[in-house]
Amino acid sequence: MAERHERFFDSSKLKCYLECPRQFYWRHVRHLVPFHEKTALSFGTAIHEGLFTWHKTYDIEESVDAFHRHWNDTMHEELRTAEKGEKLLRGYAERYPPKMEPFEFEMLEQKVQIDIDGIQYGGRIDGIVRWGGMNLVLDHKTASRMGRTYFDRFRPDLQMTGYAFMAKQLLQKPIHGVVINVLYFTKTKMDFIREISSREPFEYEEFVSVVMRLVDEILSNDWENRNSWMPNWTSCGNWGGCDYRDLCLCEDPEKLVPTMYRHEEWHPFDDEEGRIIVG
Repeated sequence: MAERHERFFDSSKLKCYLECPRQFYWRHVRHLVPFHEKTALSFGTAIHEGLFTWHKTYDIEESVDAFHRHWNDTMHEELRTAEKGEKLLRGYAERYPPKMEPFEFEMLEQKVQIDIDGIQYGGRIDGIVRWGGMNLVLDHKTASRMGRTYFDRFRPDLQMTGYAFMAKQLLQKPIHGVVINVLYFTKTKMDFIREISSREPFEYEEFVSVVMRLVDEILSNDWENRNSWMPNWTSCGNWGGCDYRDLCLCEDPEKLVPTMYRHEEWHPFDDEEGRIIVG
């Protein structure tokens, strides 16, 4: 890793390493990304942009326009379409009109960077709200599958606890948890569900400890020696499949790299515009 970025981390990098060190190698040491972006990721990003505009302006036409500007219409998927995205945003605005929102915004979407004992950790928080006497991070999710345990995945969770910890450092006040704001959709229906995932002070202490230990482990690895770090085969078949599975199943993966991947470094801290640096 380039020296300038070796102590800059976010939840995406750390979760990638936790899922599989070999996946981390391909993505964050070799900086390889597939030529074709996953549709679910692109759709979720466009919906996020629409929600940000809605909460900023409460103008549904501007919200829908923001979605269309960020949605890649060349994806050609039956479930995630421009029509579906617009329908979701209009449905969300009807379910949660401004005068019916149960919370007040303390801060809209913001890029935040904090210092954790010399480690620069950051991310993009969708919002911070005041709801029923609690200070909460707001995080938007799109989901086409939900079950009884859907919300269990967010506690414990490195990303959500990290957002809450960053908000705590930023506002210098207690953050009681995260509002998981789900836009759920299938081919035939849609729904809007919110649930609070609480956080206790000890979880923030544990978060700091986990981040420091993970970063120390990452930086101590000999990334040029493939035999020095282990693959995690239990992650190969995760939902959607690992982007680098074909490389790991090939005796000579370098033959596949030029045909399947492009070079793109992950530098979430390069763009300083609008970023709040704490500590």
